[in-house]
Amino acid sequence: LIFQPAEEIGQGAKKMIDAGLFERFPCDAVYGLHNWPGVRAGHLGCVDGPAMASIDYAKITITGQGGHGAEPHRAVDPVLATAHLITALQSVVSRNVDPLEMGVVTVGSIHGGHAANVIPDSVELRLTARSFKPEVRAVIKERVPALAKAQAESLGAHAEVDFQNGFPPVINHVRETAFAREVAREVLARVGLE
Repeated sequence: LIFQPAEEIGQGAKKMIDAGLFERFPCDAVYGLHNWPGVRAGHLGCVDGPAMASIDYAKITITGQGGHGAEPHRAVDPVLATAHLITALQSVVSRNVDPLEMGVVTVGSIHGGHAANVIPDSVELRLTARSFKPEVRAVIKERVPALAKAQAESLGAHAEVDFQNGFPPVINHVRETAFAREVAREVLARVGLE
């Protein structure tokens, strides 16, 4: 994953809309297709309602004070603060989101230090957050930075959080999905892939 500012993520469609695409070419609906590993060749899947979650990104830098591993009392260990934060992040969805709703916070990258006996000055972690509903998305966006700052401060460190909105969720309209499903059945039947 290359961390990109939100204004650079998936902006092709937005630029076309802002440039007047639908004023120049009015339409009633927009259809998209996404490949999905795991769906057998020759098959199509159609989902009514929520189909793909939003995806947001965060880069968190926890800064402490480096030192020698034999003298941890003279340092502020950002690795320890990061470990506490990763555990605390698992509470964002499990304790702040209605159990009947969906949200995911995934830490996918951690970088800090180079030597086994040296406490580094800082650690960087990167995560993604996913949800289907704007209200769940808002809870995650509020809780991740709050937890990062609180966990870092509790151990004498400091957290800097860059939380970027990525793509919104894909939520299919029932009528348009039914139409797409029927078209897919007709096309597959014509080529012998019912």
